[in-house]
Amino acid sequence: MGRTETLTVRVSSSTDCRWNTQKVKQTLTVTSGSDRIWSTDDCSSWGPKGVHEIKPKNPWTYEVSWPTKRSTGKCKLSKESLGAGYYVATVNLGGGPSDRFVMQMGA
Repeated sequence: MGRTETLTVRVSSSTDCRWNTQKVKQTLTVTSGSDRIWSTDDCSSWGPKGVHEIKPKNPWTYEVSWPTKRSTGKCKLSKESLGAGYYVATVNLGGGPSDRFVMQMGA
């Protein structure tokens, strides 16, 4: 069980962009209210990897899988299941503006 979210990186200028994921970090964090549930910050293998050329009219799309469990750091997950409810995913690329989306999990 889990959720896979598709994220898109777009260039807002008229020139190509080279994104090195080791230098410019992308973070996806899932919260419930003020409770931090899961984040790609807890394990680098959960986020995108490599160097990507992104062109103004050709955005780059990638997927991040959230196993619908709480992350406990160092690439580990809690064994307990999360309850039904609403969860907010916030994505940030390199400290720029963040995007948020709401997910609903059933029982």
